[in-house]
Amino acid sequence: MNIFFTADTHLNHENIIKYCKRPFASAKEMNECIFDSWTGMVKNDDTIYHLGDVLWREPLHIVEKLKKLPGRKILIPGNHDNKLNLLAEVFEIAPPILEEKFLLNGERREIVLCHYPMQSWNGSYGGSWHFYGHVHGRIENSFQRLDVGVDSWNFQPVPLELAAASIIVRPDNAHPRE
Repeated sequence: MNIFFTADTHLNHENIIKYCKRPFASAKEMNECIFDSWTGMVKNDDTIYHLGDVLWREPLHIVEKLKKLPGRKILIPGNHDNKLNLLAEVFEIAPPILEEKFLLNGERREIVLCHYPMQSWNGSYGGSWHFYGHVHGRIENSFQRLDVGVDSWNFQPVPLELAAASIIVRPDNAHPRE
């Protein structure tokens, strides 16, 4: 079983292509790229955390396609996920800030998951990490935090191990302990 993260897919959102300079001619082309990347990486026994802004205007045909994607799907809602009753047909709906512990290289690693990037989060001075979306790759990752949105990851889900390898680790003496 593998763990993956993604955010800001904005499925079926024509204008996100222009706003974020996504390399697609249409929302249909973008949707297919995201669906193909998901099905090419995520298996049925994997878990994928979607950190918000799944789709635009919740068209039922997109929801039906989401249902068919592999993996256990957990949603940390974003600002565009306003029809959670419909998304609950696809995802387990988590709270807006979710603190999880993941097994990574034989050790438990605490990661705070939220749609929005935070400057500070529970455990941030004690070594916990923060994964987020919302900013579409427009801010630089800093110590212990990582943008897992599709705009930063070539429209693909991010495996936990790759995310971990991308984290900028804070030096022990950079900030006082909590």
